[in-house]
Amino acid sequence: MTAISNVQGTTAAATATTPDIFSGMGSDAFLKLLVAQLRYQNPMSPSDPTAMMGQIAQYAQVEALTKLQQGQAADQSLSEARLATDLIGKFVTASDGVGTESGKVVSARFTAVGPVLVLANGTEVTLSAVTEVDQQNTPSPAPAPAPTPTPPPAPDPVPDPVPVTDPVPV
Repeated sequence: MTAISNVQGTTAAATATTPDIFSGMGSDAFLKLLVAQLRYQNPMSPSDPTAMMGQIAQYAQVEALTKLQQGQAADQSLSEARLATDLIGKFVTASDGVGTESGKVVSARFTAVGPVLVLANGTEVTLSAVTEVDQQNTPSPAPAPAPTPTPPPAPDPVPDPVPVTDPVPV
């Protein structure tokens, strides 16, 4: 089974700690340093009255940014999963810079690096390697039959007038 993988970044790379977020210091190292400073600082007599509040504010900001990054990574994973399932039944072309594969998507698998599309010929391609989705070769669903017009209801038959009888001669 041939597989085409992506040569660009994946969602796993997006969830990794950004090394240059604090001038070369990762967020984990920054938090460890901040906690060590807070641990050894006398809260009743800080060296600078605003230092303690500033450090707590920095810690809160780092925590909020970390949660935001995790939320965005989860949203991206959900979007990719939805896109992968939407491609089932469509014809795609995928390229990894070395080779190109095309075919109808018959299923999708979900891995740690992102969704993998399985083509009808057994080839597996990562979602990020897809370069083209061909809508023209995709069989479209059969159109719904047009409703047949119903004839208008027939009018009620008008009853014959009551026959008038000739008066009887006297």
